[in-house]
Amino acid sequence: MDKSNLTEQLIALFKEHSILYCVIGGQAVNAYAAPVVSLDLDLVVATNQLRQVEKLVNRSFRVER
Repeated sequence: MDKSNLTEQLIALFKEHSILYCVIGGQAVNAYAAPVVSLDLDLVVATNQLRQVEKLVNRSFRVER
């Protein structure tokens, strides 16, 4: 369980800044099937918004390239 609400925080941030995104990987599977344990969050963002997303996310999270 995500006790820090990471997913909710990112989605709210993306909505606030009109970022186009898609959740993939284990978290996406959890939306349609029996929950699976996933220790990461996989997101796809529009390539033309990548720099904007990196700046936004860097404010609150550690970003690795």
